[in-house]
Amino acid sequence: MHNTEDKKWWIEYGVKKEAEFLQWCEERNLFAGLQKSSAPVYYPEFTYQGRYLDLKTVQTPFFMAGKKYGIDPNFAITLNTQDVLDCTHKYPKCQIIFDIDWESTTQFGVSVKARKEIRFLSYEKMQGLIKEAPIHQYHKRGDDLQGNAKGSYILDLRDIELVWVEDPVVKYLDWG
Repeated sequence: MHNTEDKKWWIEYGVKKEAEFLQWCEERNLFAGLQKSSAPVYYPEFTYQGRYLDLKTVQTPFFMAGKKYGIDPNFAITLNTQDVLDCTHKYPKCQIIFDIDWESTTQFGVSVKARKEIRFLSYEKMQGLIKEAPIHQYHKRGDDLQGNAKGSYILDLRDIELVWVEDPVVKYLDWG
C-alpha cells in the first residue's frame, strides 16, 4: 500500500477511481443522473439529485475498530473529520458514496471477510451518525502542508444505506 500520508498521490489515484466509478454506475444504471461535477478541484467529484456527491473509496477495513471503539471491523469504516466540515460549510448538504472493496484478510490478529458493495450516506443521515460516532485520532499526522485531517469518525456500515452488493456465490458460478 502507498504511504497513507501522501495526500497528493491519493488525490491523483482518486481521480482515476472516480472515472472508473462513473463508468461502472452507467453500465449498471445505478444513480441515474449522476454527473461529473464542474466545481473547482478539491470539491466533490459528482452531482446527484441537485446536490454534490463525494465518492469515498474504501479498500482497507479498520481492523482495530472492535478493540478501540466496539465496532465490528467487518463493518467499520472511517469518515474524515475535515470531510464532514467541508460537507457542512464549503458545499452544504453534500451526500457521500462509499465504494467498499476489500479482501478477506487478517491484520493485528483481527480477521475480516471480503466485502464489495456500494453504500449511500445522505447529508442528513451523516449529521445524525456523527453525533454518536467516536473519533479516531491519527498519531502520525501533525500540522502539515497537505491538509490531512488529524481524525476520522468511525462509522458502522450497517447504519448506512446499502445500494449494491456483489453476490460472491454468483461471482464464482458465473463462468461466462
